[in-house]
Amino acid sequence: MKRLLMILSCVVVLSVAMRPDAVRASIVVYQNTLGDNFHGPFPPGTLEVGDEVILAGVGSQTLTEFSFLYQATVPLNANATVTVAFYPNDGGLVSGHALPGSAFWTSPAFGIIDTEGAYTKVSYNTTDFGTLGTLVVPHQFTWSVKFAYDSGVSVVLADICPPTIGQNFSTYWQNDGSGWTLNQSSTIDPGTGLPMPVSFGATFTAVPEPSAIWVPTFSALIVIIARRISRRRRGPVTVLDAN
Repeated sequence: MKRLLMILSCVVVLSVAMRPDAVRASIVVYQNTLGDNFHGPFPPGTLEVGDEVILAGVGSQTLTEFSFLYQATVPLNANATVTVAFYPNDGGLVSGHALPGSAFWTSPAFGIIDTEGAYTKVSYNTTDFGTLGTLVVPHQFTWSVKFAYDSGVSVVLADICPPTIGQNFSTYWQNDGSGWTLNQSSTIDPGTGLPMPVSFGATFTAVPEPSAIWVPTFSALIVIIARRISRRRRGPVTVLDAN
């Protein structure tokens, strides 16, 4: 009876935790911010550039906040905007990397300002992620930015690599309007003789999907319980002396 109650308790806990309305903590699943790994400014111009990232954790996650860093010189009365998009990497292969497919989220154009020589953070949260306020993102995907501005405006992203949470690649995606191409830095690392890695400063905060947390935990509990039951059924083990 005790064993049965233990198993039923685990089932109840799992069922409650996996309910859509269950309260689960939001955590940082990707972080690539200014620090010792800052390589310098990256000038994207007015082309769309994308950074393919791998979030910490397992499986898809519900995004609660996204932010990225930029620095801009915007003269008075000049127009300058940025648009952000998220893409699944489900297209054809280029040098072993799947091309970005169709965007599953695109932001409205957002007006940027003169940052006075400092990097500034642009943030998006649940109020920006559609009418339901939720956006489920895959474990690995590409986020992109595209600036549009008048003459006299200068904009750069922060090239930071590697991230302190999550993973990324040393290359970046670029779309000139005719399609995506995979690119690498033209600057050579004197220590390795290889192109310097390129990755844009950004942070993702998300709530892991319940299956990513509770299914492995529940499976482990079942294994432990099954082993205990098996041991009790077998009873004590008698060791015989061969002598």
